[in-house]
Amino acid sequence: KGLLVLSGQKWFHHRRLLTPGFHYDVLKPYVRLMSDCVTIMLDKWERLIPDQNPVELFHHVSLMTLDSIMKCAFSIHSSCQLDSESPYIKAVYELSRLVDLRFYFIPYHNDLIFHLSPHGYRFRKALKTAHEHTGECYKI
Repeated sequence: KGLLVLSGQKWFHHRRLLTPGFHYDVLKPYVRLMSDCVTIMLDKWERLIPDQNPVELFHHVSLMTLDSIMKCAFSIHSSCQLDSESPYIKAVYELSRLVDLRFYFIPYHNDLIFHLSPHGYRFRKALKTAHEHTGECYKI
């Protein structure tokens, strides 16, 4: 169970374990990095506004979040917000779509059926791309 659904003494114990990780002094060095990521996203929005077309926020916020995590957790300055057509980004979105499809399409709950399907092939291909990118991040 997570912190949101716990109560009483167990909630208090888990909260005490988590609090130091979110202390201002711990997060302070990352504020500038996260601010830079948000600035990139807002600059992209500024360029999109004159078109008068609706803007899909989920896509932009997801890329900004990934960019922040890459910078803060792995010290990798990715250009994922500026190059959303990278194979890694495409693989992550493909994996999300296929996991969603597998959840709703009952026959795909069976591993063998999913594995033998065209969607299973696409899933394995996208997963390989994601793992290769992750491996490259660890090598750096």
